Amino acid sequence: PVTLRLGSELPAGDILVVDLAARVDWESSIKAAVARKTPVVAFGPHIDTEARRKAKAAGAGRVLSNGNLARDVPTILKEL
Repeated sequence: PVTLRLGSELPAGDILVVDLAARVDWESSIKAAVARKTPVVAFGPHIDTEARRKAKAAGAGRVLSNGNLARDVPTILKEL
């Protein structure tokens, strides 16, 4: 795993997991990953419906609440 910092370029990888509560430009990172055909899983607070909507619009294949990610991570990874 690699943690991206503000201004970092998106490295190549097998999957991008995005914390929607992070104070970074995750929308651009999602779009870059999608352009590379890298699967994207985004997660955030269930009450932040706007961030979850934006992640889906940016191309994230899975957008989950924090609780759903924690509960379903093995299943999610198998589906990718």
